[in-house]
Amino acid sequence: MAFVTSSLRRLNANVLVGPALAEARAYRGRWLVGDAITAVTILAVVVPQGLAYGELAGLPPVAGLYAALFPLLLYPLIASSRRLMVGPESGLAILTASALAPLAAGHSSNYAALAAMLALLMGAIMIVGGILRLGMLADFLSQPVLVGFMNGVAVILIASQLPRFFGISVSEESALGKLWGVLANLGDASWRTVTLGLVLLGVLALSARLGPKLPGALVVLVAAAAAVVLLDLDRNGVAVIGSVPKGLPHLTYPSVGFAQFGDLLPLAAGLALVGFSEAILTARAFAEQHGETVDANRELVALWIGNVGVGLTQGFPTSASQSRTAVADSSRMRTQFAQILAGVSVAVFLLFFTGLLKNVPQVALAAIVIYAALGLFEERQLRALYRVDRTEFGLAIATFSGVVLFGMLTGILVAVGLSLAVFLRGVVRPHDAVLGALDGVDGFHEMNEGQNTEAAPGVVVYRFDGPLFFANADFFLTRALHLLEGQPLRCFVLDLEAVTTIDVTAARAVEKLRAATTELGASFHVARATGPVRRHLHTTGLADTIGEDNFHPSVRTAVEVCRAH
Repeated sequence: MAFVTSSLRRLNANVLVGPALAEARAYRGRWLVGDAITAVTILAVVVPQGLAYGELAGLPPVAGLYAALFPLLLYPLIASSRRLMVGPESGLAILTASALAPLAAGHSSNYAALAAMLALLMGAIMIVGGILRLGMLADFLSQPVLVGFMNGVAVILIASQLPRFFGISVSEESALGKLWGVLANLGDASWRTVTLGLVLLGVLALSARLGPKLPGALVVLVAAAAAVVLLDLDRNGVAVIGSVPKGLPHLTYPSVGFAQFGDLLPLAAGLALVGFSEAILTARAFAEQHGETVDANRELVALWIGNVGVGLTQGFPTSASQSRTAVADSSRMRTQFAQILAGVSVAVFLLFFTGLLKNVPQVALAAIVIYAALGLFEERQLRALYRVDRTEFGLAIATFSGVVLFGMLTGILVAVGLSLAVFLRGVVRPHDAVLGALDGVDGFHEMNEGQNTEAAPGVVVYRFDGPLFFANADFFLTRALHLLEGQPLRCFVLDLEAVTTIDVTAARAVEKLRAATTELGASFHVARATGPVRRHLHTTGLADTIGEDNFHPSVRTAVEVCRAH
């Protein structure tokens, strides 16, 4: 209870908004032009992306703009990151669709409420995480997991857009099902739609080559809408977005039944983990470039307030956007006030300019998502993992396969489970070594097989590289006892420098090793025991059994004592 109380004190209103208020007081009028330019740039990117991601989430396109509005306005007030851009994001959009499709089957009218409630629950989990200071949980998603996840997401995103890109109706929900549905129905494809989509992909690629400040997605929307009007494409099989509601979203609490609430909670937990992980990794990457720091727990709270706003305004779960963060960072952005201005710009667009979207073809949104997905592929990192560590490469491939075959949430859970298994394997069976002396080299070093493993005549030094506890105590004892065999022994030195902790079971294993050593007529010594380990040995009484004179600050000291006796 004291821990929770202290955490709540750290999250009071003054602490949360204090940095934003300080930044507001320090704001300079000359910065406004740069922030305003950045806001317009963000608007040019967030409108096409929001529309695309709204459809990607299984909602009307305008839901993507609703999902952009409040995160842009509220996130900067609390966030520790001065660079991160938040709002609708492709990965969470498709996660939302894949999570809600089974729940909303036969109840499509309830889908929007489920999506909004999912955002509220995701936000609630994030605020609890911020209060309990659980930001460290993101560290459990290793780099191989993230590489495999992003590649899997790229495949799912592309597969999800192929029916729209080819102008084909496909009922399957899974990535492989959509791919097969497109291949099986290619004869029904609208080749005008495909041709337009390929041209738009080319425009996006050209825009990217011309520089990050050019809003390629906005260019695509304008060019595609112009093509529809000039060539009458909407009357020749090219589907368009159609009428987009004008005005701001209404504040409303999503009406969801209690049974569905229970179904949504575990899904929200998975989305919270994914959304926070992507946000904190992106925030840290950009903060490092500018010599700044990011508070993971503050980010949880900031993402919470953004998702609360989304949940009350008919949106869907949101997180950080890597692409918009990169665009903003490369522009003339001076402060996070640019993000607030971008939120105001989105509100103005919703009030007065949604009519401009009527003739935008759906294939344009598909092209935007597909091009963004192509940028998520990280084949270079996969090749690097293959060269460096085959186990971590296998973990990345397992994550990739799990995401593609079973969906994002299941794939992530499998990947995290495999990561923990790899971690536990390293803890339960850590590296160990026998130390010895090398001619012409100072100190004691790990000896390879075939080398003289004695640190001195009749002296064996054994180092255990990991926490010593119940799960590896037998392994430790077996390995150490093996070193007592087959050679005359005067001293056994146990190097505990790398042992960060020890429990009762492991202490008994050390006592058995000491007893076996003394039965052979040799002395038992401990070198470089850390403070926590030594205190535990004193608490168990083992330190008295070993003898204070047999504890040494270094391996050299222990070996010299052995030589003197």
